[in-house]
Amino acid sequence: MEITGRDSQQNRIRYWRKFRGFKQETLRKKLGLKSRSTISHWENGISNPDPQQLFELKEILNCEIGDLYPEQEAWAKEKHSNREEKQEDETTKKEKCETHNDDND
Repeated sequence: MEITGRDSQQNRIRYWRKFRGFKQETLRKKLGLKSRSTISHWENGISNPDPQQLFELKEILNCEIGDLYPEQEAWAKEKHSNREEKQEDETTKKEKCETHNDDND
């Protein structure tokens, strides 16, 4: 399957979705999206997935972010990495607080 037309200009979600044999509705459900128009909007360049959705999308479609949005690969990885670091910091703080509370009991 060759990437042509709108898929080459906007993004390549449609190409990879079809290549993997998914309908928009199937992909929407796999991503846990409520709106039925979200995938269509992504494919038509009306909106874009956020970094977390982009990472989930690449996993489901078994491709790389650069395969979907070549110009956004570095940006999405940075945003996803920052989010993971923030979650790790919150977990560490919570563990320290729990340890401190256990010491006081």
